[in-house]
Amino acid sequence: MLPVAWAQPAVVAKVLSHRPGLTFTRFVDPKENAFSTEVPTGWTTSGGLFRFASVDTRGAVESTSPAGDIRVSAGDADLPPFTLPNQILAMAGFREGSWYSPGYGVRMMVRRYQSGVVFAEDYVRSKIVRRIGCSGLAITARASRPDLTQSINALYARLAAQGMTVREDAGEVWFSCTRSGPRGNQPWRGYYLATTQISSGPGGGVWHAEHVLGYAAAAAKVGLAEAAMFHLAGSMEVNPEWAKMQQGVTMATSQIVAETNQQISSTIRRTFENKWKTEDEIFRRDANARRAVTDVLDPETGESWTVENKSSHYWRKPGSDVIVGTQTHDPPGVGYEPLREH
Repeated sequence: MLPVAWAQPAVVAKVLSHRPGLTFTRFVDPKENAFSTEVPTGWTTSGGLFRFASVDTRGAVESTSPAGDIRVSAGDADLPPFTLPNQILAMAGFREGSWYSPGYGVRMMVRRYQSGVVFAEDYVRSKIVRRIGCSGLAITARASRPDLTQSINALYARLAAQGMTVREDAGEVWFSCTRSGPRGNQPWRGYYLATTQISSGPGGGVWHAEHVLGYAAAAAKVGLAEAAMFHLAGSMEVNPEWAKMQQGVTMATSQIVAETNQQISSTIRRTFENKWKTEDEIFRRDANARRAVTDVLDPETGESWTVENKSSHYWRKPGSDVIVGTQTHDPPGVGYEPLREH
């Protein structure tokens, strides 16, 4: 007998059209072979580990679709380390916005600490909008992520034995804007997550953006953009041989970065899934009233199908083009994965 969760009517949905999703290829840091990740095949990808000083290294990857209508990025080499303003710096002429060097070739900007959500919004307003060339920016949603920082801070607690206090805060923003092109104005949508890390010790406090991850895309390509972003974050790996060449805290931090990239990917995915459920239910009710078909999307790859709209929820068994519909949000059998209406 099937478990109660599967004892429900299920029908094979008639597929009317099928649009292939993304395939991925591994991108290896071309500068120091410090890390690798997977990016969409055929996209233009740049980045690597940028070493500004012996202890100032910044990893960044940016991948853009062939048509230029999707941009996904992780990290940003243009973001320097920051040092907190204080009376001693001010007396020496280093006020907020100025550059200060503690030595070893490191240059820090004097800047007050920003939480993750504040930094994410500031980053979108000051960098992403200019990068993609859009106007009419609207922040459509923002949220702090204490669930994510709790797990990250537990990992960084390992550094306490070395006499350091390290704390991170995470936040995310969703946004929309308009981009002008040869065919007129085009609506764009995007998402960015940022975690800011502050380290304090006897010598004062410094902070930086530890993780900056997100996408900006034409509204019609959001599904593909999300799939590319999840895969980019979830497949990030630090080269252990490179990590061995680092010493002390730097080596420990490299391992933590690898672990937290995976945590970030899985955690924000759960947030998106909850958001999708709400949006899909609204879309489903509207679609049922207007038409007899619906589009369903695999959020892992961006692959999508148009099917007859006769069910409330749709499922796919991996590796198959058979789409199964159910009236409840319970899988029709072992191994079936949910699709989202798009």
